[in-house]
Amino acid sequence: MQAGVIVSLTSFPARMNQIWYTIKTLKLQSVKPEKIILWLSKDQFPNTTSDVPEKLRAEIDEQFEIRFVDGDLRPHKKYYYSFKEFADKVIITVDDDIFYNSRLLEYLLGLHKENPDCVICNRGHRIEKKSIYSKWDTIMGVEGPSYNIIPTGVGGVLYPPHCYDEHIFDKDAIRNTCLRADDLWLNFMCRLKGTKVVTTGLQFSPITVDASQKEALCKTNNGKVSRNDAQIESINTWAEEELGVDFFHRVE
Repeated sequence: MQAGVIVSLTSFPARMNQIWYTIKTLKLQSVKPEKIILWLSKDQFPNTTSDVPEKLRAEIDEQFEIRFVDGDLRPHKKYYYSFKEFADKVIITVDDDIFYNSRLLEYLLGLHKENPDCVICNRGHRIEKKSIYSKWDTIMGVEGPSYNIIPTGVGGVLYPPHCYDEHIFDKDAIRNTCLRADDLWLNFMCRLKGTKVVTTGLQFSPITVDASQKEALCKTNNGKVSRNDAQIESINTWAEEELGVDFFHRVE
């Protein structure tokens, strides 16, 4: 077990019958985390564990737990509460609809040892100021440390302790700018703090749990009309008014 490492994720009712597959793959990692925590909203699960399918409840043990929170920050739940409760630990965020490569954590933690103050991701895009989000290149190899990389959560992302600006916990700002785009908010808040990103170069094609894709964020955030670009603009407006910087702060 890797002490001081928390794997954190969130989900919603439509994925409850499949998410246990994801939990299984996280438990079978070559490097075991201290804890795997699934954060769920009481708004969606008012009876807490009674509203969770038996196959998922069966996974609860010393390694895996489910925690229920008030309100619903949507995908932001995957990091928000773990950052608050385990501020001095390494937090690795993952998505809830992927069969994960068994070496996912191994690669992230390997690069973390070499770059202890950087965000580490297995997959990322190269930020382009003058291009829309859907045109940003996918990074295939080891790259960084750089401010020009935005991690994509589907591949797993490692956040070292205190790598983000404290505005990251501003719930009103989250709701008003990017409630459906946690990756954008996380990346911006890390650049605000002066934290760079490194990609591991781990080559794997994420295998999704097909039944869960009906409500996948990627379809709405990066479809014909990209919500990511609209949410970048919303973050931009908020940041200029509140902080005097734009979304692309520190991007070269």
